[in-house]
Amino acid sequence: GKIVQPTIGLITNAAAAHLEGLKTVEGVAKAKGELLDFIAPNGTAILNRDDDFYADWLGRSTDRSSALNVQSFGRHPDADIRITAAELNRVTLSIHGQETQFECALLGAHNQLNIAASVAVAVVAGVEIEAIKTGLQNVQAVDGRLALCQAKNQNITLINDSYNANAASMRAAIDVLAASKGQTVLVLGAMGELGAESASIHQALAQYAKASDIDYLFTLVNQHGENYLQDMAAYLMGFGAQSQSFKTVQALQEKITNIAKTSTTVLIKGSRFCQMENVVQALSLKEATPC
Repeated sequence: GKIVQPTIGLITNAAAAHLEGLKTVEGVAKAKGELLDFIAPNGTAILNRDDDFYADWLGRSTDRSSALNVQSFGRHPDADIRITAAELNRVTLSIHGQETQFECALLGAHNQLNIAASVAVAVVAGVEIEAIKTGLQNVQAVDGRLALCQAKNQNITLINDSYNANAASMRAAIDVLAASKGQTVLVLGAMGELGAESASIHQALAQYAKASDIDYLFTLVNQHGENYLQDMAAYLMGFGAQSQSFKTVQALQEKITNIAKTSTTVLIKGSRFCQMENVVQALSLKEATPC
């Protein structure tokens, strides 16, 4: 802030990061708020209306000798750029009361907030709405991180989240799948390095998927996962009916193709050693853009 005086400053959130130096989330929020002290006079602060520290940042924006313009984004009913509806890869934003739908390949509730924040910055900078739409449509997800792929079967919407997995990212992926329309299929490999609690963590995750109204849970047990047979069994135990384990990618592919009679969203995820990208490759068009 001392080096430059930006005309627009954005604070996305305050979370439990950088705690080694800043000690608490409150310390993180205060440090991020320092940006607001150095925005140029007549500049604009763009703040997350959903964040617990919004009021603190708002006060810091208006208590300056030259108070800032403030724009907010989020799901909060008072947000200036407000998320009013969301589908898998579409977000509807109310921009000062005017609703507009944006398409973007970045999936998940966290990315919906990122999209709202980006739109807020662009609007403040004077970018036309159609240009913002085009920009967001051209964004590509990182390979293997909640990336939409084109499937061989036209009834299937394929989400490749195969790069890696832990309990938190698994739940986030399930939330994305649960928000999808039509039939939902969760294809999982094991999660690694969980120690003695591994089976119970896998079972709890499957229970979360079932409670989220996921229709099917399928697991893949290949040569990389034989040490995790207990975890695979825990998945099935936690999910119950409509869950099944497969020993080959081909058998799993055939099962998914057979049940995909109507609109079906398939999400594939597992730890790196499970090589779940092999399932993605079996279901996706080879000539399609890599995802």
